[in-house]
Amino acid sequence: MDNKQIIFFNSASSLDLIGGSQRSIDYLLSNLFFNRKIFYICWNFSNDKISIIKLKKFTLLRIPHPKKNLIQFIRSYIKLAKIYKMIQKNDSIIWSHSPLPFFFFKWLNNKNHKYFYSVHGPLLTEINYFREKKVNNYFLNSIYKYVTKDASKIIFNSFYTLKTSLNESNFLHDENLIVKELLVDEKLFLKEINLCKKKYKKKDYNNGNFFLIPRRLVKRTGVKIFITELVKKKIYNNVRFYITGEGDDYHDIQKICSSTKNLIFLGKINQNLLSYLIYISKGIVIPSIEAEGYCIVAKEARLLNKFVLHTNQGGLKESLAGYPNQKIFKLGSLSTSFFKNLKRKKFLNKNKVQFEKNKSFNLKLLNLLNDN
Repeated sequence: MDNKQIIFFNSASSLDLIGGSQRSIDYLLSNLFFNRKIFYICWNFSNDKISIIKLKKFTLLRIPHPKKNLIQFIRSYIKLAKIYKMIQKNDSIIWSHSPLPFFFFKWLNNKNHKYFYSVHGPLLTEINYFREKKVNNYFLNSIYKYVTKDASKIIFNSFYTLKTSLNESNFLHDENLIVKELLVDEKLFLKEINLCKKKYKKKDYNNGNFFLIPRRLVKRTGVKIFITELVKKKIYNNVRFYITGEGDDYHDIQKICSSTKNLIFLGKINQNLLSYLIYISKGIVIPSIEAEGYCIVAKEARLLNKFVLHTNQGGLKESLAGYPNQKIFKLGSLSTSFFKNLKRKKFLNKNKVQFEKNKSFNLKLLNLLNDN
């Protein structure tokens, strides 16, 4: 098969962060490492040194972020740039999932390589949502134009992401834009769940008598606003919630939960435990406010026929289209009865998991890689 080697770029790996684009790359790697050599380049959030780790499925190369230590970044960049130039082969695919750190390496690309660029969410909308001083549109578009130039395909995870990116950007062009949901490998996820059942015990987590809020703890995901409303209206007296994740609002959310009954803050947990909590929970809550590109965890909860309570923002409309066990709410209008009066609807086919649009993750992936 062509293209025996793939070099991925992303802002982070699952070694440092759980969920989001890191989770989608995990699914890609699980389908690709059998007959391909994989390199994965991202920022190092653990320390300010270059890190090269050989794992079962891929080799992870992490470079320190310039904001953390500019001098160390420059030194590491020179070293990793030489490695990147060396590992490129004629049959390589370069696949970038974010502008950084790929921006610093693109000029080293072999022009003969097939190059893909993935857009996981409307970046300008997301960045500017929480900033008092907005990012210069021209500046960001210049970066985007540079990193997407020469891409044989620009891949969007949802029509929402495509539409919003088109509205906020001037770098895109029609001939190589595609929408392809390659975020969740259903069969692999369900296999992981079976392994988690053996590793954890339901009794250690209130026998599943809770709703899970598995979100990045930043302003746009709405978690802080959501739990503040739970406290204000004393909904927590009758309904239990588990909160997981990390981000800028971490300590504020942790403080609210520490003195409040039935708001159980777990913070950063590993992916296996996160999947298990989805499996045993009553359902998940997605209180997003802005820039929700697709929401992988909503798709995973859907596969388990769990309630997905959400704000219907962005790509959630696509990932949950036609799903009977979703319920939409507006922040500011919550009540205890909203959580108490839920009735789960059964799938039309009781004996099979609904594999919605993504009937064969591996086949769709191979078609993408081999399509010229």
